[in-house]
Amino acid sequence: MTLNSAIEIHAVNELSLHLKCHHPITPELAQHLANLCKDLAAHYPHTLIDAVPSYNSILLTFDTSKESIFYFKQHVQELIAHYPFLEQEQQQRRILRIPVYYHTDVGPDLRKIAEHSGLSIEDIIQLHCERTYTVYSLGFAPGFAYMGNVDERIALPRLATPRERVAKGSVGIAGKQTGIYPQSLPGGWNIIGQTPCDLFHLDGNVVVCPFSAGCRVRFFAINREEFVDFTDKPFDLENAP
Repeated sequence: MTLNSAIEIHAVNELSLHLKCHHPITPELAQHLANLCKDLAAHYPHTLIDAVPSYNSILLTFDTSKESIFYFKQHVQELIAHYPFLEQEQQQRRILRIPVYYHTDVGPDLRKIAEHSGLSIEDIIQLHCERTYTVYSLGFAPGFAYMGNVDERIALPRLATPRERVAKGSVGIAGKQTGIYPQSLPGGWNIIGQTPCDLFHLDGNVVVCPFSAGCRVRFFAINREEFVDFTDKPFDLENAP
C-alpha cells in the first residue's frame, strides 16, 4: 500500500479535517507528514489556519468563511492522490544536540528505572544518549516535543500519580517516548535529568522553539559544573543524512 492510498480524510467539524495514515509509524513517515504540512500551507496560504502533524496523522484547520469544509476535503484528497511521497529525496536534516545533566539530584526516577531494568545509572545515561530521536509531534504544552523511540530496556510507563510540578528543562521517559518539559508544569513522565537550555519562550510576538515535527534530536551528558555555569549558548546543530 502506498502512502497516497493509505491516507483517509474525515471532516472533524465545520473547520477541520483529520488525515489518518494507515502505515507503520516510522521516522520516515514523520518526515513525510511534516513535508506534507509545509506543502499544504504553501498550497493554501490564505485559508489554511493550522496544520498539526502527529505520529501518523495531521489535523488541518481552515477558514471556511467562503468555502465549506467539504470543498477543502475534496481538494486535499485530490492533492494527496498525486502527492510525490516516493519522489521526495532524503533531505539533509539537522540534528539538534541538547545537553543534559543526568543525576538523581534532578532525575528523581533514575534509580527506579535502574531497579526496573537491572541496569546501572551509567548504562541508562549511555542508552539515552546513543540514539538519534525523531520529533513526531508537539503538544501537551507549547514547545513539548514527543520524541521516539527510546531503547526498550529503559522504557517505562508514566507515573500512576502525576507530580504537581516538574521543573523546567526536565528530561523524561514515558513508554518508548522521551521529551523535555519546556516550562515548569504538572506531569507524569519518569524524570532522568535536566537540560539548562531554554526550549520555548516568546521574543516579543515571535515564538522561539527549536523543535518541529520531523526534526532529529540527540542528547549528550554534561556535569554539574557545566549545568550550573551554562549560559544561553546557541544550540549545537549538525547536518547529517
